[in-house]
Amino acid sequence: MFDHRKSRYLLSEKAFTKISIFDQRSNVGGIWNTDSRSPAADIAAYPSPIYHDMESNIPTEVMRYYNNPFPPNVPLLPDAGQVLQYLRAYAEDVIPHVEMKLRHEVIDVTPLQRNRSTGWKLNVHALANDLFLEESYDAVVVANGRYNKPYEPAIPGLDKWRTQHPETVLHSKFYKSPQRFKDKKVLIIGFSSSGVNTANAIEPVCAKPLLISQKSGDGLSPGSKGFQEGRFLLPPVIEFNAEDKTVLFADNTMESGIDYVLFCTGYEYEYPFLSSLPGFELGGGEGNTKTYQYIFHIDFVTLSFITMPLRVVAFPFAETQAAVVARVWSGRLSLPSYQDMEMWVNKTTEIRGPGKAFHKLSYPADADYINEMYDWCQQARAENAEKFLAPPIWGERERWLRRTSHDIRRATEAHGKERFAIKSIEDAGFHYSEEPTAKPLEEYKPKG
Repeated sequence: MFDHRKSRYLLSEKAFTKISIFDQRSNVGGIWNTDSRSPAADIAAYPSPIYHDMESNIPTEVMRYYNNPFPPNVPLLPDAGQVLQYLRAYAEDVIPHVEMKLRHEVIDVTPLQRNRSTGWKLNVHALANDLFLEESYDAVVVANGRYNKPYEPAIPGLDKWRTQHPETVLHSKFYKSPQRFKDKKVLIIGFSSSGVNTANAIEPVCAKPLLISQKSGDGLSPGSKGFQEGRFLLPPVIEFNAEDKTVLFADNTMESGIDYVLFCTGYEYEYPFLSSLPGFELGGGEGNTKTYQYIFHIDFVTLSFITMPLRVVAFPFAETQAAVVARVWSGRLSLPSYQDMEMWVNKTTEIRGPGKAFHKLSYPADADYINEMYDWCQQARAENAEKFLAPPIWGERERWLRRTSHDIRRATEAHGKERFAIKSIEDAGFHYSEEPTAKPLEEYKPKG
């Protein structure tokens, strides 16, 4: 399974006789194929977590692929349709050179031998004609994303609440419009990216205040730039009472008469097609931590993963990892010994923690990683030859953009409907220099 950026780096190596892309959807673009832009079969089986009018929470200059800017007419915070157009335009240069298999669901990926350089057998369901196929490959890239299986914490009373009031509990993956929440008392649980986006959409129409429950230190606080009036911040929920729709919080306060509970608590990793591998028997809910540099499975180096890390900018991060995989599998770049890779995994686990914590690379760790992978790619044989696609590298301006991206977003959103006319960071009032001179966010006043 390959994403299109991965395929472009593989193609630039001119070392592979066959590159196949398996995608269970009907069109390229992954989750950016919102339900309103997808055929009924896709909506039923693979609902998109992105609602129709959602806007990016990352400016285009940060979000974009390396050396592939968004069109100049696209707003600084593009909507889902504009991101989808950007991805499809990018894929147009790739599709003619690969074997593209849309509406093909990978059921199982099994090693052909029990050695580190094994090839792989794929069992695939061709959805269009309901056929089951078997194919083999020398190597496999897992690029199925991490927005498929919603995560909801186990909270006492939640199952009973869901049974008695099934229409009042949902995960942000299934949020599509704020209209159902009009004049309703709403509790959002979780306040990172999806919580912020959803709160921004719901708060203008729901009953005030919008209730937001979050873990300490996770997401935004009342005094932060992402928090607005009309919202009430609460500690974690410890119990649901379905009888009177009351919720108990960790500080022993209570809220009653809750009309809707919306979980914005993220997703679990999901690799059901790898269930034959040790550590994936239950689907790999916390991700694969046996990966060197978050890419190569140390027991099977012909199996790699793209964009497992959390809190990173997905497009350039995927490019970085794709560049490394292409160079290693073409033979131009060598992996360390098994012992050294295992040592890296153990050290990283000790520093960051097990499970999902292993994969959290918030800024500046993500920027450092991109440049470390660039430096590694520079060690590849014949790296200076013109035919090879260069990986991204982040200089001081890119790092400033990444560091300032949330301020840029908030300043842009403060312009209300006029934000759609903002096409660059300069339009938003930000100007890079060695001593950044952007206005403090407090100077921006909402308009429109």
